[in-house]
Amino acid sequence: MDNIGHDKDGNSAQRATVNNELLLRKTALENSISPIVFLDPDWNLTYANNAFLELWEFNTENEVLGKPVTEF
Repeated sequence: MDNIGHDKDGNSAQRATVNNELLLRKTALENSISPIVFLDPDWNLTYANNAFLELWEFNTENEVLGKPVTEF
């Protein structure tokens, strides 16, 4: 990297594009009107979007993270 943070091989533009795409997907998940959860291999919640929290009347994601999906 040079002294202003650019890769010598020009990957900084590609990295910025990937970061923007990830941010767009994250925003879409968070703001979807459909409840969305991610689970670990043991069926415990690792992510819950706002629609899921509203459906089950939780205020924060921390209230549901780590709980088994069978509780909902």
